[in-house]
Amino acid sequence: MNSEDIFLTGTSITFLSMIYYFKTYKQKKPILILKDKVDKMLSDNSFDYIFDVRTKEEYDRGNYKDAIHFHIAKINKKSLEKYDKNKKYLLYCRSGRRAKVAADTMKANGFQNVYYINYILN
Repeated sequence: MNSEDIFLTGTSITFLSMIYYFKTYKQKKPILILKDKVDKMLSDNSFDYIFDVRTKEEYDRGNYKDAIHFHIAKINKKSLEKYDKNKKYLLYCRSGRRAKVAADTMKANGFQNVYYINYILN
């Protein structure tokens, strides 16, 4: 094998690795859903669980009906063990930042259907 063959083989492997990485990375990202779509999904009872990842004080001031308070600091591998990884989850906070971090944590722990929004539900 000459140096040109080695270069082409290395380039091909790198290219295929990049395709695989981006394909699998995209699948691991939680899904941001917009207000008009989430309203329909909620009215259709599309979610098995709704997690409010704000502080207890924020949650006590008002929360979405049927939401479970699950503070972002408590979302980890151990605390997620009791939940089914194939159910559909919606996460929310005040701005979406904490919900996104919590959703990323869930996806990293093998949860398949994780959605988040970047506003508080009314």
